[in-house]
Amino acid sequence: MIHIADLGGFVDKSWISMTHKNKGAKKMKSTINNWRLVIIFCLTLGLAPFFPEPHIWGKIKWIAGGGVGMQLLDWFDFVYHGLPWVLLLRLVVLKVNTKFIVKKEVA
Repeated sequence: MIHIADLGGFVDKSWISMTHKNKGAKKMKSTINNWRLVIIFCLTLGLAPFFPEPHIWGKIKWIAGGGVGMQLLDWFDFVYHGLPWVLLLRLVVLKVNTKFIVKKEVA
């Protein structure tokens, strides 16, 4: 294992301090916990294209039918359009779980 001291002057100390603060991680966490933003993602990216039917719905039907003929790009497309719905489901589960824990502690 290489230690920072072994690298001498090749390590930028500002980069090390920035990674310890995790500013990017905090911003990402606030983004995926933002109800409005997640709902906007669901209504746009999660449903686009809208006609003749929402894209994610077509992919779900295709997979439910056995997924015959699906290629790697189709699976990526399914994950891409399904991610906003997974984030929304995550927020709902966290909200319900928090309310359940609060009620359990009060009782």
